[in-house]
Amino acid sequence: MQLIARLTLRGIFRLEDMHGRQIAVPSKKARALLAILAFSRNGERSRASLQDMLWGRCEKTESQNSLRRELSSLRALLAGDLADLLHIDRETVCLRLDRCDVDALGEGESAQTNGTLLEGLDIAGEEGFEEWLRERRSQRQTAAPRVTSPGADDTRRSGAQPDRRLVVSIGLDAWHNGAVGAMILPELFRQAVISGLEETGCFRVSVPDPARNGPRSAADAQDLDLLIKTESAYDTLAVAIMCVGSTNRDVMVSMSTVVKLGGKTLALERDLQAFATNCVDRLLHRNILSLDALDDSHLSRKRLLTATAQMFSLSPSDVRTSRATLTEANGLSRQGIFHAWRAYQAVFLYDRSHAYDYRLTIEECKDDMRVAMDLDPFNGAALSLCAHVHAFLLQDFTTAGEYLEKARQTGTQNVMYYDAFSMLNFYTGRYSEARAAAKKAEILGKNLTFRYCFATSLCMIEAMSGDFEAAAREGRRALALEPGGREISYPPTLRYYGAALAHLGLKDEARELFGQLRTKDPDIASQKIRNNFGPFPNPRSVELIGSALASVGL
Repeated sequence: MQLIARLTLRGIFRLEDMHGRQIAVPSKKARALLAILAFSRNGERSRASLQDMLWGRCEKTESQNSLRRELSSLRALLAGDLADLLHIDRETVCLRLDRCDVDALGEGESAQTNGTLLEGLDIAGEEGFEEWLRERRSQRQTAAPRVTSPGADDTRRSGAQPDRRLVVSIGLDAWHNGAVGAMILPELFRQAVISGLEETGCFRVSVPDPARNGPRSAADAQDLDLLIKTESAYDTLAVAIMCVGSTNRDVMVSMSTVVKLGGKTLALERDLQAFATNCVDRLLHRNILSLDALDDSHLSRKRLLTATAQMFSLSPSDVRTSRATLTEANGLSRQGIFHAWRAYQAVFLYDRSHAYDYRLTIEECKDDMRVAMDLDPFNGAALSLCAHVHAFLLQDFTTAGEYLEKARQTGTQNVMYYDAFSMLNFYTGRYSEARAAAKKAEILGKNLTFRYCFATSLCMIEAMSGDFEAAAREGRRALALEPGGREISYPPTLRYYGAALAHLGLKDEARELFGQLRTKDPDIASQKIRNNFGPFPNPRSVELIGSALASVGL
């Protein structure tokens, strides 16, 4: 059996050889480098991400030389039996985890009594590493076991977690009076509500069996009772929803709508889906944000909603804070959709107006997408979020298309599915398909706080299609939908709305919009964006915005 080194990260950093003798690593940066690799998937990081985390304040050449020096010193320390512990090439650095016993989190009392994770390894001034370290410490605190009931150790060792989602019982009371086309709609509507609730990662749905009578068993216990009541007569379908707590009978949601029958089937289904989306969103916020935190499961859902609000707040400081909020949510209750939202957050952090290291973000969001798919590979919303990341950040349109096809096969009607489908078609130049999906997303998301994003999608599509008047109209609407208290308008809106105005000859208005961008990103200039991949999907978009900037003298 091959002997391996031991790397202790609980408490004070310690590296030992296979005989238990400590190997002194005098450089704090070298210790930090090993710790980062130990926590990374497969023990691997790119040189660029390590440079940005540990020498983010230095010029590129200086950070490259500094990393090279630290790697050389580590190679000298690990000579002999541990010479192959590190694998280093021109692009990546890898810690051989199969040759290293990493004691990082621990369990039980040992996790509680070994002090702060990587105690004393803070590196003042290196914000990339400091944020990474805060997230790791937060994960360790929330990962510590709190339940010692029989079987808890087995559950922890197997990696399984109890399902603590809120259980919603959904009943359907449908009455119709021979209205053509109305008979199947109530069941389609119930399925839309069920899908929407389950995709949030916060609810589990129970459909009662009408043939069963008598009291429920413990296995049938639920937290909420939701009744859908529909009535159809002549050319009208009325839908009412009432949701109450199963024990206290408090009313959580009460909503109703009326739709006209006899029109186009797609329009009718669209209206009902929008109503279902609104119902799910209200139920989510009523049961999560408005109640006092009761347990870790409840807190994790509350953290997710808080992080989502921060992400779309148009405040760069809030966007950066949402990263830690999502980490806390994942630490309390790991759900695939939670990791998918964290990966999706990279789309915001990638924009330079948020002053975040986008290369580090790309590395981390790949890990989050892998975890999301491992935990919940059939969640339509999670698949859609990851598809958007693959298309926008990674320019991997093939994988994005495969994810969206899987999402479609789940039967999802999630607003983020249509948004991701719209953007994939936008990036690949299929503007007619992009426009149709964007309009569907806009309808489904009309009650969401981040509905400005869907108007922006239409602005971008119309600008790239050459209809600058329509683009300007959508751009104005997008700005009007933005939340109050924002620090900056949505950068994509400013880019494409500004470009549309410039190409319409309204140069003073265009210059004002581009000026808002330059307050956060000084590199917004016609020549600079042509030499920078930046947040643009293809060369055509670079040319569109670059020529607009040039026309207004920027």
